[in-house]
Amino acid sequence: MNDPQRKGSVLHVLPSQQGPASHWILDHIQRVEPELGLDQILSLDRIQELFQLGSIYLNKKRCFHEPLVDQGDYLRVHYQPRRYPRPDHLLNRVQKEDEYFWIIDKPSGVPCHPTVDNAQDNLLSWLAQETGIDAKITHRLDIGTSGLLVVAKSPLAASAFNKVLLKQGVEKIYEAYVEGHMNFDQYPTLITHFMDDELWAPRHVHLEKAENRLECRLQVLESEIKNGVPTSTWLKLRLETGRTHQIRAQMGALGHPICSDQMYGASFACSKDRWALRCTELRFRHPFRYDEFWDFRSPSEFGQQNNTPIPRFEFEHFAHSPMTLATSKI
Repeated sequence: MNDPQRKGSVLHVLPSQQGPASHWILDHIQRVEPELGLDQILSLDRIQELFQLGSIYLNKKRCFHEPLVDQGDYLRVHYQPRRYPRPDHLLNRVQKEDEYFWIIDKPSGVPCHPTVDNAQDNLLSWLAQETGIDAKITHRLDIGTSGLLVVAKSPLAASAFNKVLLKQGVEKIYEAYVEGHMNFDQYPTLITHFMDDELWAPRHVHLEKAENRLECRLQVLESEIKNGVPTSTWLKLRLETGRTHQIRAQMGALGHPICSDQMYGASFACSKDRWALRCTELRFRHPFRYDEFWDFRSPSEFGQQNNTPIPRFEFEHFAHSPMTLATSKI
């Protein structure tokens, strides 16, 4: 059988008359693209599972139940959606909550929100299953990034927090291991790039400002060279602008990619979708109680193996440490 991945694991199905969507999906794999050999993969039961996962779209709208389709409709079928492991005891990762927000310590290896081919395996979906609350993401951490995350319990709370973000009222501190020795006699402590305003990864950054490029600023607060194999540098970073993949793209552009982040040039990977980047500190003034300042600090999630920084990625081996929380009136 030919490799189904060669066409991106997506089918584009065009029904010629009215009927159940599954009928036309099966017709497509048997008549239009039989060379993919998908009749061994896509059964009626499997198609129903794909609907439940949110892996099938009708006319660009995600479907969770099988619809009737007609001539002129368009089905997009992600027939091999990526799955993500649900962490045990998810609510134990909630470090603080009130009527508006959760502060949660996100593990690496899981998405914050639905992905294009899977609407179920993500932080928001799991929180909804466990609490009944349709939570909203206020800012995001990439799948392979762990650490502190603010999740809003309502659209009102999300909107209020986003206003704080727009005013740069949220301080986010990250810990990272990057490949190689970063000599800060050669680099400024404020690293500035300009990112192409594009939708798809990997993101591209440049030293020159230009139209349709977004400014990216990253402050290096501390650094320490680690003599492992490969040699790496530990960094403490303040994210001054919050672009998608910003830290990863900037470090890659400098020739010092985040350890394990092969999308941006890392020479090795500890594990798929897990890299050595973690949000360890988060500070902001509460948008509904302006006299209250929330200050969160989370422990490192990185260990050492043969003097090489290795993220502790496997959930079953994750030893969760209590996070230090300071809530103060000012």
